[in-house]
Amino acid sequence: MYAAFSTGGRGGITMTNGDRIRMFSNETLALVMMCPIAAGIADEDEITCLGDAEKAHGEHTCARCIYGWLNKEEASLD
Repeated sequence: MYAAFSTGGRGGITMTNGDRIRMFSNETLALVMMCPIAAGIADEDEITCLGDAEKAHGEHTCARCIYGWLNKEEASLD
């Protein structure tokens, strides 16, 4: 069984890094995630990759794209 928190060595409760990541907001996840297409968790028809074409608009193009994807309804697995 998965325990969300474990008992620390000094009797306190500690969180794993995985626990911490699962608590991230979509905004924070967008900053730290790799491209969902590259990771194999989204299809190219789900995301319009802005890639190098949008470099002039700043360095956070991927974060904006990923944030939009995170806020979309999950695609059907059928």
